[in-house]
Amino acid sequence: MKKLTLTLALILVAITTILAQVPQSFKYQAVVRDDEGGIQKNKLVSFRISILSDSPLGNTVYEETHYQYATNEFGIVTLNIGEGTVVSGNFSAIDWGTTTNYVKTELDINGGSSYEFIGTSQLLSVPYSFYAENATNINDADADSTNEIQAISLSNDTLYLSNGGSVYIGDYMDNTDSQTLTLINDTALSISNGNTIQLTAGVADADADPTNELQLLSISNDTLYLSNANYVVIPPDIDADTTNELQVLTLSGDTLFLSDGNYVIFPFDNDLDSINELQVLLLSNDTLYLSDGNYVILSDDDPINELQTLTINNDTLSISDGNSVLIPFDFSFPDGTQNIIPVTIDSLYDYPYTVPDGYNLYITNIYGNSIIIYIDSIAIFQGTSNFGNLSGNINFKQPFIVGSNQVISNGFNQVTYNGFLVTQHVIPITLKDLDVSPYTVPAGRKLYITNVYIHTEAGDDLLKIDNKMIARRCYNSDCINKLSLSIPIIINSGQTISAVSDGTGDNEVSINGYLK
Repeated sequence: MKKLTLTLALILVAITTILAQVPQSFKYQAVVRDDEGGIQKNKLVSFRISILSDSPLGNTVYEETHYQYATNEFGIVTLNIGEGTVVSGNFSAIDWGTTTNYVKTELDINGGSSYEFIGTSQLLSVPYSFYAENATNINDADADSTNEIQAISLSNDTLYLSNGGSVYIGDYMDNTDSQTLTLINDTALSISNGNTIQLTAGVADADADPTNELQLLSISNDTLYLSNANYVVIPPDIDADTTNELQVLTLSGDTLFLSDGNYVIFPFDNDLDSINELQVLLLSNDTLYLSDGNYVILSDDDPINELQTLTINNDTLSISDGNSVLIPFDFSFPDGTQNIIPVTIDSLYDYPYTVPDGYNLYITNIYGNSIIIYIDSIAIFQGTSNFGNLSGNINFKQPFIVGSNQVISNGFNQVTYNGFLVTQHVIPITLKDLDVSPYTVPAGRKLYITNVYIHTEAGDDLLKIDNKMIARRCYNSDCINKLSLSIPIIINSGQTISAVSDGTGDNEVSINGYLK
């Protein structure tokens, strides 16, 4: 564990008058050092201060923390004991009159809350001014406002009060940090109160001359020398002429020459005119001209009239000044099949399934006996019909679509569902009681009915669009399949879908599909 060091001082405030308000705190100063004695300048540190009663190991009557206080350029930090963050106890309830109290100091040198014990010191005079605040007799018998004041003085390593009392502070005096640095036999460096380090692994500089290892660098002809030894030969320049490799570049007519040989001929310019091929570019109204001929007409001077607007309407993408394109559309999976999340669920009788927010659920297969499917408590499929009891594995012609936050459940029998979740783009619709509350398709939308459930024991239940019948209860294979449609029934914006029920069944007509 690091050994941390504090040089401590209590700044004690004399009582000038018993009648004055006594502040519930007193000053505390410390010089913060690390485990090697180094002063910690301009650093954030944290303290935990405890007041102990009766002895340095006594009970803690009060404890507080001071988090991330900054030391100054001399490593000094100043606290007000009594104004920290209280951990335990009540500062104003401390018995200053009849009990000997001690200050226990703990420090985190890194400004955190991992405190290390530093030391415990007895409180001598100043905090006992708090005792005067609680004195039962507030009269000053001699009416002398100054005779309780004492002078404080320092002699060597002891601090004295003029009317008695002293404390030894030699352990905290800063001059004890002075040390002497000594060079031993030119091989080791020693500090008086610390360790010794070897210089150059113990090899001495025999002549004690700090300059005799320095050498001069010189060149003679083709050789580079060090003054005390060694040399290197520079590869020779055979002719010893430093300039004879330089050549002069000249132009004569259409030919570029080097003075010591070689040339290159430039492509011939018939008229020898270096500027007559240059032309000036000029814009006049909507026409761009070259000075020596040719031009091009800019069709208009409107910088924005070529911009067009792109719009989408249902499955058609159009550009404002041009054509349109039909986006391929899958009636069965209008949300698409990109980035699907496969889902297989069961036990929905006990634990109904809620579709996650932002997704649609497509049910493509079910397995079970005497199956009944509910979407938000609306029966949309039952595994019995005029053709017998439906059980085992069932693949739908069209998936059941369950919308975001809708709940799917089933009857008491065990049923397993398979399908997938996909990001929601269309709005799933599940409706019942159309005989009582007909449904009108919202403006700008189309309703695609993918599944129709007509349940009755007798009589006719009819499904109508704008009062025109489009489906009825199954008596034979010629009527609508009540499980799933091969092609959706499509209802336009503003049209109304309704039902006529004979009232003999429960939820006689219900539909499932989507708005787009």
